[in-house]
Amino acid sequence: MRTLVSTRKQRIFRFFLVILILSFVGAGGVTAKEEEDVDLREENDALSSQSILDRYHSYLREKFHGPVVWFDDFFGDPRLEFEELPASFVRLRVVARYTEGEGFDFPLRLRANVKMPRFTRRFRLIVVGENEDDIAETQKDKADNPGLDLQPNDNRTNLGLRYLVYKNLRSRFHFGGGVSLHTPVESYVRMYYRRLAHIGKNNVIKLTETVFWNTRHGFGETSRIDMERVLLEDLTGRVSLFGTYAEDSNGLDWGGEVNLFRQLTGKSAVAFDFGAYGETRPEKRMTNYRVASRYRRNFYRPWLFFELEPGVNFPLVAEQGREAVGYLSVVFEIQFLS
Repeated sequence: MRTLVSTRKQRIFRFFLVILILSFVGAGGVTAKEEEDVDLREENDALSSQSILDRYHSYLREKFHGPVVWFDDFFGDPRLEFEELPASFVRLRVVARYTEGEGFDFPLRLRANVKMPRFTRRFRLIVVGENEDDIAETQKDKADNPGLDLQPNDNRTNLGLRYLVYKNLRSRFHFGGGVSLHTPVESYVRMYYRRLAHIGKNNVIKLTETVFWNTRHGFGETSRIDMERVLLEDLTGRVSLFGTYAEDSNGLDWGGEVNLFRQLTGKSAVAFDFGAYGETRPEKRMTNYRVASRYRRNFYRPWLFFELEPGVNFPLVAEQGREAVGYLSVVFEIQFLS
């Protein structure tokens, strides 16, 4: 019975994927010229209204924050979906993963941020479709996608609509909601605020606050701070702290990560990740440690990527203490831009 349900979910996911891509291709040119004219007018209006401080901030962001944005974009950081994007963007990841003690699995991951051509440019259609994630991926997803019901070893596809309320060089505020495309159907609502600040010439701090509600976990909030520094021309470091509290959670679900990014060429880069995750109820404890490295390369076409990620998780297992679980992931990624 469980196999039949899983097969049905996979069929629904694949069917929705085909519909999304067809809609994406068809919608790309509906009002492209009109949207381009609107964007150009708004950019000109924004430039004419900038103060000297705004222009200085823009200069710093371009000169020193640029490498950080490049690494986030190149490695496909999910949080970029909250920031500046092309008119529409779809990212499809086909993963082959080997986990020590569990064997092989082949998760399929879809993320889409699609502009609604018939609506105001402030509306976005958001799709998150993933399955068969391990514990470390799930913990990261909870911090990157607050309010979505992300559980390990579960097929899920979330469909939502987002409305941009306010945006300038330093701040961004939007809210939205959506539903899960599985049985039973669940819904969520969330509000997102981000503040960006420069300290000196090489340091960037991002403060992010998300308030959410969903049918399974009730009300909750996620706070996050990212401290980023350009260490060398081709080397960037980041320290991240985040915590999520929900009505039915184990107190505060929190995590901390240290990431180092190094650009090898214009089409390849490596990253080193160190993470620690914990909770405060029923007792304060570290639920997992994670060490990993990633090699990512763009090949053959600008929209094709290959990624190799070896890593080790150190989860806390009931009555067994902490154990080391190695894994190796091979990823092929296809991007659709319009």
